Amino acid sequence: MDKGLVQETTARGHEIGVHGYDHANRTPFLPANERRARLEAGHAFGREHGAVGYRAPSLLRTAALIEDLQPLFRYDSSIPTSGGVFPVPNNGCASARPWRFGAMWELPLSMPRDGSLRFLGHSPMEIGALWREIALHITRSGGLVCLLTHCESGFSGNPAMLAQYREFLTWVAAEPRFEFLRPMDLVQRLDQTYPA
Repeated sequence: MDKGLVQETTARGHEIGVHGYDHANRTPFLPANERRARLEAGHAFGREHGAVGYRAPSLLRTAALIEDLQPLFRYDSSIPTSGGVFPVPNNGCASARPWRFGAMWELPLSMPRDGSLRFLGHSPMEIGALWREIALHITRSGGLVCLLTHCESGFSGNPAMLAQYREFLTWVAAEPRFEFLRPMDLVQRLDQTYPA
């Protein structure tokens, strides 16, 4: 890992988060001692780089995983607002608003993910338009606009999708109904507004 790049990223005002132990998608389903050891390893990385948030690889989670995250992280962002485009029973939370698991906040992924929309065959321009439309709908209801993108070329890491992502961010920045916040800053505000 390029620690200099991580430090440069945080120095520019970005937040580093923990995205699990690996992307083998086994951690939530392991025996408790193995699951906790993996989460502790992620937490050790987090302490080194100021990471206070977690997102499960492939958004795979169990009640036991969420329980084990609570003493380690300030927030989790592994639960989508809706189940996505594929039939995934009981996957969505049906909310664009944060809530607590004990002392840990859940920041739901409220926007349709780039991968889901690409798999459905939407063009980059259609995706950009959908993001803007849905973000406005969320803000009208007082929700959190939380968008998950991926850097791989089949997702958002290609010129056409990067252009739409840049256009979306520029639009959000210019729109007075939105406010950019790092998740760590949002949970600090939530703690002040809604003390435990």
